Amino acid sequence: MKIQEKIIYGYTLAIGIALLGSGMGILVGNYHQQKALQVQQNTYRERKLLSTLQIDVLYNRPVKQLTPLISKPSAFRQESLNLIERVDKIQSLLHQYNQSKQTSSLEGLPALLQGYELTVSMFSKRAKKLSEDADIVLSQDPLDEQKLENLLKELIKSKEFVQFIEFPDRLEFRLS
Repeated sequence: MKIQEKIIYGYTLAIGIALLGSGMGILVGNYHQQKALQVQQNTYRERKLLSTLQIDVLYNRPVKQLTPLISKPSAFRQESLNLIERVDKIQSLLHQYNQSKQTSSLEGLPALLQGYELTVSMFSKRAKKLSEDADIVLSQDPLDEQKLENLLKELIKSKEFVQFIEFPDRLEFRLS
């Protein structure tokens, strides 16, 4: 082999190694960038879900929403149905998340949300019972406003409601 051929093979080998190394570097970098992007998107979805849950949970204040309507049977019925719809929406969000089996960037979050789905389910049953009992009271003539107030007090003093409404506090503790 001539010197000229050795130099050409040497340069070819050097350029080949450089191109191969650059190509491998780009592939590895792209792989890690995709993984990081996926983690970032999962974290964004989790944060969005948690924010939505916090807002939806805190919006449910039966005392403020139902008490002023005690003397207005149709408005009371409608608002109690709205309460049930909002609770069902929260339950649906939790169920979708828990069924997706996504890996969480926050340790303990899946277990917390699974437990909270059970809490929401129990509170939903309690809210539906309130609505049924309130319908009976609202259909009576004369309207027994004291009985409706007592039904509301039972709801807000129930352990289901306390656990339901304390979720944002438990969530903030976990996130900090």
